[in-house]
Amino acid sequence: QVNEYFTDMVGYSEQELLTMKWMEITHPDDIDLDMSHMKRLNAGEIKAFQIEKRYIKNDGSAIWVNMKVTPVTIPGAEGAFVMSMVEDITDQKYAQKRLTESENRFRSLYEQAPIGITLTDSTTGEFIQVNPFFADMLGYSITKLQSVKWMEITHPDDIDEDTGQMKLLLAGKINSFQMEKRFIDANGQIVWVDMKIAPLGLGESGNPIHISMVEDITEQKYSQERLVESENRFRLLYEQAPTPYQSLDEDGMLLDINDAWLNELGYQRKEVVGEYFAKFLSDQDAELFPQNFSRFKEIGEV
Repeated sequence: QVNEYFTDMVGYSEQELLTMKWMEITHPDDIDLDMSHMKRLNAGEIKAFQIEKRYIKNDGSAIWVNMKVTPVTIPGAEGAFVMSMVEDITDQKYAQKRLTESENRFRSLYEQAPIGITLTDSTTGEFIQVNPFFADMLGYSITKLQSVKWMEITHPDDIDEDTGQMKLLLAGKINSFQMEKRFIDANGQIVWVDMKIAPLGLGESGNPIHISMVEDITEQKYSQERLVESENRFRLLYEQAPTPYQSLDEDGMLLDINDAWLNELGYQRKEVVGEYFAKFLSDQDAELFPQNFSRFKEIGEV
């Protein structure tokens, strides 16, 4: 016997199904599994069984089912009979497949990304997971990092800002945050990072967790420091030089002058900045200035 739900599920009529065997509508790859359980059931080794398998519908498409099979006795009938309770789980199966594929893509991204990624307990600060790039960035093993808290490897001067942002995140006052901070690597050296943090819900412990995307910006930071130092040295040289110096914009207007320039010509800074440079030249030089200045901008000298 088959009920209407089953006939609708597989797309065959009741009359058609009553002339068929279950093997004829079972996916070929699932017949051995089903058969082995049936043999154990018939041998009395098990009292019932439950499996997930595929049926082939009348239109040739496959559906996944969860099937529970138990032996039954039919009065007056000879032979062994079973009753199957069959639930269509196709949607759940495909949803699980999509979830698994999504998790695999995330795992691949997580493990191979050219940027540090961490999953952290937002309450305790303990690293739950770290990717290889993050571990390499700081010179620690993944196992070691999963036994410490982020505060333990953060520069002391950056902990308060990081903690303050985390409190706002946990309180729901911000959805995410980004900051530059310093980690201390396994050799005690400073690693500057640009860090982006967003919440990820609750972890297995019941505590909220967050994901961190961590980019090493140490070289950029030190390059910026060297640039600032160079600019400061130039500024000091410019301002204290015994020779008059001036800076002009592309239109020949004075942007800056040093003290030697002011002392040489006897002006106050407010009288000069923003004025046309030719104004302070002799008549002959002022007449030649536009031509000379254009040449200077083209080749860097006059």
